Amino acid sequence: MGGQRQVSLAGALGGRGKQLAVTPRTPRRNLKRQTEAREGFISMARARRILHIDMDAYFAALEAQACPSLAGVPLVVGALPGSRGVVASASYEARAFGIRAGMPVAQAQRMAPQVQFVSCHPSLYIHTSRLILKHLLETTSQVEMFSIDEAYLDITDLLSRDPADPASWKQIEALAHEISGSIERRFCLTCSVGAGPNKLIAKMASKVKKPRGVTLLGNDCFRRRFWSKPVEVLYGVGKKTASSLMIFGIETIGELAEASVEFLQRHFGLYGTALHAMAWGQDESSIVPSHAAPPAKSLGHEHTLQSDLHSPAEGEALLLALADRVGEDLRCEGYAGRRVAIRVRHSDFSNLTRQRMLEGPTQETRDIYRGARDLFRANYCGDGIRLLGITVGDLIPTRGREQLKLFPEDRRYRDLLATLDRIRDQYGRCSIFPAGALRQVRHRGQGITPRVTRRHGAHVPAPPPAASIPTGRRDDHAPEA
Repeated sequence: MGGQRQVSLAGALGGRGKQLAVTPRTPRRNLKRQTEAREGFISMARARRILHIDMDAYFAALEAQACPSLAGVPLVVGALPGSRGVVASASYEARAFGIRAGMPVAQAQRMAPQVQFVSCHPSLYIHTSRLILKHLLETTSQVEMFSIDEAYLDITDLLSRDPADPASWKQIEALAHEISGSIERRFCLTCSVGAGPNKLIAKMASKVKKPRGVTLLGNDCFRRRFWSKPVEVLYGVGKKTASSLMIFGIETIGELAEASVEFLQRHFGLYGTALHAMAWGQDESSIVPSHAAPPAKSLGHEHTLQSDLHSPAEGEALLLALADRVGEDLRCEGYAGRRVAIRVRHSDFSNLTRQRMLEGPTQETRDIYRGARDLFRANYCGDGIRLLGITVGDLIPTRGREQLKLFPEDRRYRDLLATLDRIRDQYGRCSIFPAGALRQVRHRGQGITPRVTRRHGAHVPAPPPAASIPTGRRDDHAPEA
């Protein structure tokens, strides 16, 4: 049962067939027994009821609030036409034309020339998200902000009935409508709500009826609704994983559930065990309240260029600007990291990611830049580049445990960074800039950080730099770090 079987297609192809891998599956006669065993295990555990709040077209809805003339028209929020950015959010009127988040704006404009385009206003989105979080905390303290426009609520303790009692679903539905209605009345924003026994089912339920929908799914309802769906519909399964599963004949969520755990472990490792559990709607992860959020694991920034970059010197100048931004955030948030990674997207949209370990944890711009620069030099092949990014990982908290510098020049550099941080704190983060990064401005005539993505935060726009000073020593004729 556990081994992989091979089916020969030689006869059908005249003796020249290939061999196709077929997934071992749980026999139908055992599937009912397996289902009952799983439900018995779930019933022995403490029953929970989770709500997933998903704001409807959040960015677009806020932009329509700020400018009422945009209400009810096809609206795209993100990069403006003529740029090389992507769609951050689209109103439901724009989605009717097939426009989706992550799509290049040039493609969106071709699909619907009548669409209105507006740029992002991150401060508005973040501020409103915090207000919504404060509002949800009035209902329960068990609120986890999953993203800027999504939240989980554990409402188990709010129910007067045992969550395992089928009659409790009526109370859950009433509570879901009450929460969504209160958000709409207070913020004039709509949301969709999913309810389930865990975070996975609740999140998938919230996508069933959008916008302004409430969907309740138990374990049985989850299987009836989703087992016939393509496997990529399952939250946590991307296109690459779906393609890998399809090689083994697994095309639906139900087929994934029927696949043997041993087979999935053999081909996908620990992720295979998680895939099997997700296909059965199992998720034991708990709500992590916002006030008890775990520390960050990585922090980084990315930049999409208005036109392709073809010079290694320009690439290193951009890396310096990104390293300066990452270093500032590390120091501000009290972290240091040992792993530096770069991300390169070429003109043909192919992606390259490389990383290396540093000698020790750091939060200094020059260390981050040198690590990223060395990776860039070792992997640059001369092709055009449309995006560069730097991420620092393996973070550790540094508050109260800063290491003293031995050499005077190192102490002076640390003092310099502290001074730069104070200047930016008072006058704005773009009030002062590394001189070596200005090569991008001089040679290309554009700001180098108009859009930066923080991996555990929100999009933060930044204007071109207003002033600059050198922030370190010249090394190998590279931009100053």
